[in-house]
Amino acid sequence: MAVQEIFNAVIAFDSNKVTELVETEIDSGTDIATILNDGLITPLDDVGRRFSKGCFSSRKCSGRPAL
Repeated sequence: MAVQEIFNAVIAFDSNKVTELVETEIDSGTDIATILNDGLITPLDDVGRRFSKGCFSSRKCSGRPAL
């Protein structure tokens, strides 16, 4: 699922990949609200939660790698 790829690129702070994937999804006709909500806002919420827990400097959150 390409929206999941956008989510992953946001989590990885890969802005070039995010741009590429969002443009591809728009061109393929994916609903803009889906891209925005599932691909961009949701991962930013995740980043915010991880930041609040201090997970940017350790591997202690949700089994995901630290950012």
